[in-house]
Amino acid sequence: MAQTPGRRGDHGVTRVRDLYQRKFAETVGAAAARAFGRGRQALVVALKALGAGAGDRVGVCGYTCLSVPEAVKVAGCEPVYLDVDDCLCVDPASLGRLQPGALKVVVLQHTFGLVGRLDSLLVEARRIGAAVIEDACHSLGTRYRGQHVGSFGAAAIYSFQWGKPYSTGQGGMLTVSSRQLAMAVDRVIADVAVPMSRCADWGLAAQRASFAALMGPRSQRYLRRVYHGLSGLGLIRGSFDLKLNFSLSGYVRLPGRRMCRAGLRCLKRWPEMLAGRRRNADLIAEALRANGLPTWTPGEQCKPVMLRYPVCVGDKVKVLNMAAKQSVDLAGWYETPVHPLHGGALRAVGYEAGMCPRAEEMIRRTVSLPTGRTFSPSVLAKAIEILSAVGDVG
Repeated sequence: MAQTPGRRGDHGVTRVRDLYQRKFAETVGAAAARAFGRGRQALVVALKALGAGAGDRVGVCGYTCLSVPEAVKVAGCEPVYLDVDDCLCVDPASLGRLQPGALKVVVLQHTFGLVGRLDSLLVEARRIGAAVIEDACHSLGTRYRGQHVGSFGAAAIYSFQWGKPYSTGQGGMLTVSSRQLAMAVDRVIADVAVPMSRCADWGLAAQRASFAALMGPRSQRYLRRVYHGLSGLGLIRGSFDLKLNFSLSGYVRLPGRRMCRAGLRCLKRWPEMLAGRRRNADLIAEALRANGLPTWTPGEQCKPVMLRYPVCVGDKVKVLNMAAKQSVDLAGWYETPVHPLHGGALRAVGYEAGMCPRAEEMIRRTVSLPTGRTFSPSVLAKAIEILSAVGDVG
């Protein structure tokens, strides 16, 4: 594989980055992989490599975070929001209502590691002539029909931000299904990407060390306070820039040496982390069933690795307030159809209230439990108590 293009002659960074990319591609069975400073940057490059640009429309899930429509707009395209089904993934009917040529690309998001009705989605994408990019940021390790999720479309994006299946603090990856597309990706990288500064690379290394020391079920409340305090001081860059600047200049960054080494360490531990997430998701499902609460059925063809285990409740605000008082990691992902935007900021990324009614309903009702390092039997027991006490679950 050719080395990833770069703009500086630091061959040490290039060697480590190429090794990281090669190991990741092997892990997910991709033709090639390219690493970036963030997952949304990978999406920008994927869109441009597929020929998407000004005036093109890109289908995105109406139950997502700002990163996705932000990247679509940075690439010069316009997001088209698609409603969800009960799996919180794009509903095939949302594509079925579109005419051929309506979308240049569709981004199929595998929310929480759930796949949704992937076969039908791929059929509808082919019918309208839309290239498929899989948003696998939640679903590293999930398999569908024995095949890695992320390998069904032309390309896939992954994120390694703090809350993802494995984390390097920030970071992202783009995988592609063909060598031809990999060459197009490399041309885009050579044209628009800039290196991560050594200062930023060292800063993330320090954050990783701090988070590793604090990460765990008992330290979550303190960790959140520290994170928000440092973010307020500007010492930690948050996940979202709410200024909504959609400029391509300087947007795409190649990861630094320390970030790539952190990624390699995570890949070495990935089989252990994957097994842990599957085990914890099974424990959550068993506890829900034992208490008469509903569970998710992934289907015979799907073997998911769930980032978080979602539960639908009648009073989300009450559940989250009770969880906060008891320091229980029950999260409210997502708060809006384009988290964390509200009102005029939603309209700035092309979303109007009522565009995705099913997604809006699920947002009002969905909370989720951790399957990763913040999981513990005691946290699960408290979460079950809260869900049982509030009632109207399902």
